Amino acid sequence: MRKYFAMLLAFVVALVGLSAMPVSAAAQDVKTVNGDASVMAEGLIGAYYINISNVNGQLCLNGQVRCDNEMASLGFKELKIEQSTNGSNWTTYRTLGDILTSNDKTCRIEARKESVQSGYYYRVTCTYYAKEKGLLGILGKTQTEPGVSNTLRIS
Repeated sequence: MRKYFAMLLAFVVALVGLSAMPVSAAAQDVKTVNGDASVMAEGLIGAYYINISNVNGQLCLNGQVRCDNEMASLGFKELKIEQSTNGSNWTTYRTLGDILTSNDKTCRIEARKESVQSGYYYRVTCTYYAKEKGLLGILGKTQTEPGVSNTLRIS
């Protein structure tokens, strides 16, 4: 009986060690989703994008993180609006935090409006995030990808 318990314990420890390793994904392809450039990636995240537009002098954010399978958690982490006077040197204008959903395949940002100062360039940065459910709901792999939107000048 001890032998079987030791084997089971060794298996669980090995499984935990392997499952805790992050997934590294390289971009494969670029595809258009609803008119937006969407990067196709290897790993947990199937596609993602973030973009901004000008709606009556406000930034309008749209984005998506999509997975092929239902994830324990997925979405956008560390979402920030960055501001620049020249379009190349960026500072954090506002931190929006995380936008995550649970037990789903898709997380969307749809027409989220943010007030900004006129006369500057803006962009949005984030980390695309997905964590699979995994064994017992705790051993799932995690994938993150850096994200940067298009640049937009608000006049």
